[in-house]
Amino acid sequence: MHSLAESISSLTRAAVTYGGGALWAFQHKIKCNLFECCDKPYVNPRFDKLHSDLHKLVYGQHLVLDTVEKAIRAHWTNERPKKPLAMSFHGYTGSGKNYVAEIIANNTFK
Repeated sequence: MHSLAESISSLTRAAVTYGGGALWAFQHKIKCNLFECCDKPYVNPRFDKLHSDLHKLVYGQHLVLDTVEKAIRAHWTNERPKKPLAMSFHGYTGSGKNYVAEIIANNTFK
């Protein structure tokens, strides 16, 4: 009886150890299946396509073309940015603020 209890105890200890190790090893994948993650494959900026889409689809907003692309590229190439990237577009109705935001989203997120 004593050896049966020891065997069960050893098996339980091994199961908890290996189970905990598996959870630790796959914690990022488990978290990303339950919540939204901000890394690949969910966020995959395509800088070449962003550049071509901005230059092909945005007219009369020369400040947007260079500024937006440079800011996004600088933020995503920084391994550990201290702050999130926040962009605020201002202008009259119909000037393309949401259109530019849509182009950025289409070329950044999955």
